[in-house]
Order: sequence, then structure tokens, then C-alpha cells
Amino acid sequence: MVKSTLSVFVVSYGAAAVVGDLDPSPELLRTMAGIGASFFLAYVIEAAWLAQRFPRNARAEDSLGLLTGLAVSGLAGVMLALFLSETASSGPLNGSQDFYFWWSLVSLGGLGLLVALQPAVTHIWLHENGQDADDSD
Repeated sequence: MVKSTLSVFVVSYGAAAVVGDLDPSPELLRTMAGIGASFFLAYVIEAAWLAQRFPRNARAEDSLGLLTGLAVSGLAGVMLALFLSETASSGPLNGSQDFYFWWSLVSLGGLGLLVALQPAVTHIWLHENGQDADDSD
């Protein structure tokens, strides 16, 4: 979980440093938060299904920790987008707010990718452990 959160931090910091300041509108930030909340809900549903079928071993727990870390970063991105939507209406973002914006953007993109790829990754992980992904308990 720590590795995935740290990865989001590094990529966000790099994007904020390289690209610099963008001036997102409050509407864009609210839309980002709404999309991110939808992604998070989809992740929770997929993760609940996956947690029931995953074998209980160290490798599986590491994999679930990675997914959870990305989801927690995405949830933080939703909260940051909501926070920034209120502060962006008062003027351009300052340095730390630029970082928050990039954290939100990177983490929500990662969460969207996670939701899109999780069924395929689940199939691969369960197949490696000799389980059928279509098992219904």
C-alpha cells in the first residue's frame, strides 16, 4: 500500500514541477471529484468481490495492498479536488495547491485505470493460483 501511494506522490510531484501551474476552473475540479467518486464506488464493488475469492497468502495480500493503496490515493484525490474547487474560485492556485491538483489528477487517472484493468488482472491472479474467476460461492 505504501509503495503505490508513494508512486502517486512521486508522479504528482514530478508533474507539478515539470508542467507547472495550470489554472483549473472550479467546475472542472467538481467534475473530477464526481468522476473520481464513481471510480471509487466501482473499485469498492470489484474489490469486495475479489477479496472473497483471493487466496490467503503473503503474495495475495501484497497484491491487495497495492490495489488498496491506489484506491486510497484516488479517494484522497477526490477530497483534494473538492477542496480545490472551493479555493480555485478565489484566484489562481499557489504552489502547494498546484501539487494538490496534480495529485488529484494523477490519482484519479490511476484509479480509473485500476477500475478498467481490475477484471483482467483479477482473472490473471486467480488463474495463477489455480482458481476459476467465475466461481460463485
